[in-house]
Amino acid sequence: VVGIETDFQASGLKGTLTAPCLPGFCGLALTASYTQKVAWFGTVRGRLGVASNGWLIYATGGYAYARLDTDAVASAGPVSASVSLHETRNGWTAGGGIEVALAQGWSAKLEYLYFDFGRTTTTWALGGALPSLTDDARLTMNVVRAGLNYKF
Repeated sequence: VVGIETDFQASGLKGTLTAPCLPGFCGLALTASYTQKVAWFGTVRGRLGVASNGWLIYATGGYAYARLDTDAVASAGPVSASVSLHETRNGWTAGGGIEVALAQGWSAKLEYLYFDFGRTTTTWALGGALPSLTDDARLTMNVVRAGLNYKF
């Protein structure tokens, strides 16, 4: 069986780093935090599988895209700076799954996908007494999902 599939979903995937007060510098009120969130993502994939007795086992892969929101805040005493970056990242996905026919037009599936959106390095010059911030991040995700499908 050969086919094509596309999907789009909202996401709550989020990570935050907060710099602790460094010994000897706590009196200077140095703080920094960094947050990244994947707001949504989607794919356009090919599927290649083997069907038998109402079951389909398949491999899948193709194009992936995601919205990545990055926020960084740093302060040193009365001086503070914040930076926000919102971008759509492009990458690839690969995985596999199993699907079973339930009734006329209906099926259920269990699927695993690995996403790779590559590595990006961004440097923000905050100015003043604050040092620049460099973000060197590789964005990958592992997704396991179940689905209920209706085929027209």
